[in-house]
Amino acid sequence: MKAYPHHDWKVWKFEHTPRGYWIDLGANFVWETVISPFSPKNARDTVQRYVEDLAAEYRSQSLSDWEDEQLLLERLPLKHLRHFEFFGGLALVLTRLYPNHHWTQKPALIGTYTFHFSRRKSCHNS
Repeated sequence: MKAYPHHDWKVWKFEHTPRGYWIDLGANFVWETVISPFSPKNARDTVQRYVEDLAAEYRSQSLSDWEDEQLLLERLPLKHLRHFEFFGGLALVLTRLYPNHHWTQKPALIGTYTFHFSRRKSCHNS
């Protein structure tokens, strides 16, 4: 990546991300301050690209799809659900990225990773 710094890398597509990638990105997104190689604007842009890429890959038709917890649990792999925890949870991400969207309810998956995991297990065991 350092050899081609102007390429639009989608680091989340790699099997392994650089050590500390999600922690650094999340800290700068949540706190909107520079505490790693990501600037706050760069962190916000990167998280937005990540959300948009997931939406395209997992067939999200609109922002309202992000409100449907059952749909998200069925479509998104657990690793992506875990990544949102680094950003303060999916509700924070979506309300910060899309402040003008009229959410009919709070975006789904606002609990902890334990909540996601237990809900996902219970969804697949029933």
